Amino acid sequence: MPIRITNASPQPRIDIRTTDAETGTPRRVTRYVGVAQIEFVKEGRMAIRVGGDGEQLAMWIPDSLAYTAGQEVALTAIVAPSLQPISGGPTTFDGPYGVRSASAYLADDPARGSNKFISLTFLHLHVGLGAEVTYDVTAVTALT
Repeated sequence: MPIRITNASPQPRIDIRTTDAETGTPRRVTRYVGVAQIEFVKEGRMAIRVGGDGEQLAMWIPDSLAYTAGQEVALTAIVAPSLQPISGGPTTFDGPYGVRSASAYLADDPARGSNKFISLTFLHLHVGLGAEVTYDVTAVTALT
């Protein structure tokens, strides 16, 4: 893929202990918020540009807690509706521009052992510049 995430800057993780209103079951709600910088791989003197509904880019949430296999985790992901140009690029762009949606899921990260960690995929990228995108992922688990 001609794009990559060069840096992910998480904000302090928010961890809340609460009770499910319907069942009374204790729950842990963990919120991961941050900014990911997206950069285009250059070929010669030209930066490759990305567009189209099929473009995707995935990253590990840097401060993800470790989740065990079989642990039930409800995940939701929200991204900023558009990308913000980073310094060095033009500040205007004609055409569709942004990340239309995101998806979060648990996956094995071989670099971190046998537990599962949160991976975030930005879907339907329409970008023409290097940029930053804000993410907000919430994980809800049973409190143990």
